[in-house]
Amino acid sequence: MALYGGNTGNGILSVRPPFDIKESDWMNCMEQVARLLGLELNEEFGIKRYDYIYKITTEGFIFKSEGTWYEDTAMFQDILKGEEEIKKIPWKPDNGRSYYYIEKNGDVIETINYKRLEDILSIKIGNCFESRGKITPEIIKKYTDFFNDDERMIDI
Repeated sequence: MALYGGNTGNGILSVRPPFDIKESDWMNCMEQVARLLGLELNEEFGIKRYDYIYKITTEGFIFKSEGTWYEDTAMFQDILKGEEEIKKIPWKPDNGRSYYYIEKNGDVIETINYKRLEDILSIKIGNCFESRGKITPEIIKKYTDFFNDDERMIDI
C-alpha cells in the first residue's frame, strides 16, 4: 500500500513531501507523524464525527470497515490540517490480564481484571492503565481530585 494522496475535488492532492525523498525514508516518518498527533504507531483510534477505527502504520493512514483495513489519505490530510479531531480509544485489559489503577490517596496499584464490579468501574471511568509508566503525575492528580470531590455527582 503506497501513500499517494486522495481526490479532494480538485484532482489528486499528494501527502508526500514536495522534495525528493526515498519511499523507505518517507514511510519511516510515519512513526514521528503518529507521535506528533499524540499517538503511537499502529495505535487504533477514532475520529470524532465518524464510527470507523483508524490507525497510522508504516504503510500509511488506514481505517477498518467490516473487518478489512483500507487506505484513507483524504482523512489523513483533514487530520493534519486540523479539520478533524482524533478520539483516543481507552485501553482496556482482557479478562484475566493485569492492569494498574489509581486509588483515592494517589497510590498506583496493580491488579487483575476478573470483571468484578471494581474492575468494570475502573475501566468505565478510564482509571485503567496498561503499565505504571503510562501514569503521569498529572493523571494521578486528575483522579485524586475526582475521588476527593465530595460534591461530585456521577451520572450512570
